[in-house]
Amino acid sequence: MSEIQDISYASIEQLFNTLNGYELSYAYRGDFSQKLTDSILALSETKMEAINEPLKNRKKVYFIMVESLQNITRHQDADVLEGFFSIHKSQTGFLITSGNAIENAQVAPLKEKFDKINAMSPEQLKEHYYEVLNEGGFSEKGGAGLGLIEMVRKSGNKLSYEFVKVDDVHSFFYYQINVKTGGEGDSHSSDTLQNNFALAKSVHHVIDESHVKLFFHGRFEHESLKSLISMAETSLSMSVNNSLKKTVVAVMIEMLQNISYHGADQTENANDKPGLIMLCEEADAYYMITGNYIKNEKVEKFEDHVAQINTLNSDGLNQLYNEVILRENKVGDKGAGLGLIDLRFKTQNKIETKILKRNESRSFLIVKARINF
Repeated sequence: MSEIQDISYASIEQLFNTLNGYELSYAYRGDFSQKLTDSILALSETKMEAINEPLKNRKKVYFIMVESLQNITRHQDADVLEGFFSIHKSQTGFLITSGNAIENAQVAPLKEKFDKINAMSPEQLKEHYYEVLNEGGFSEKGGAGLGLIEMVRKSGNKLSYEFVKVDDVHSFFYYQINVKTGGEGDSHSSDTLQNNFALAKSVHHVIDESHVKLFFHGRFEHESLKSLISMAETSLSMSVNNSLKKTVVAVMIEMLQNISYHGADQTENANDKPGLIMLCEEADAYYMITGNYIKNEKVEKFEDHVAQINTLNSDGLNQLYNEVILRENKVGDKGAGLGLIDLRFKTQNKIETKILKRNESRSFLIVKARINF
């Protein structure tokens, strides 16, 4: 078994378990271009349709996402700290969080603006919206609070925010809104908002710590893969050539398929296979990391297969590939053993794994692939 030296196993598994209660959960850290925001929105639309979210809720969530992403695009200062966006869908609603670096001089005015909007009743918000609109309240960076007012009105919740000091000049500004969808157990007290806010911040901490550009947790339906892959392509550096982009996408597909073949839910009776995927960027390589549960009865075979693949050169891999094709054609399980071999071919690097046994039936599997620049 290979060791993954630069990743916190415990934090990844803890994050995976925390997010298992959410139907949809993903995050992005980096430069928010228009193309990237379009991909984020497309993925959200696809996922909301896949889980049969009512059209009324989809429209509210889409509007708030657009406003949040536009605010990051307008105000981001990637030279200080890269922007952050996350969305989590639970039974009771959507939790949408944004973050970007600002100058400390902006903290007090922003706090005053948020507190003023949060203190207003629905009727006051409506009046205030038209007041700002009639006064021509626009700045070079967009509407002077119009988007924030509409976010509160459409969501039915107040805006939660926090400023984290970076240095003497800058702070990182988080703000979040919880979109009510009327699910069972819908609770939106200030305590609940703070707890959910802590969740988004913990996601940000993990992806920042591991240099993650793109993070996704959930069920990998076919419909959402196209948007997820588009996000991955767009998140790559502008200097990345098309050949490398194709390799990154191919590796992502192979690793997602690996989850479908070997993945398992935490419980014996569940049929779905949730997974986690991260695209990380280092100075000399991209890394694709997946995390999922696996049945203990599959662990030994999986480890032996990876160990064998990692010892082979190109000729040996070609021979093994042909052997696996013949074997799988006979047993009718085509593809289950080819993915990891393809992964070695595409990356030209050894596959790194970590398996953490959790109980008598399940282990947590982390797989990491390095893609050299």
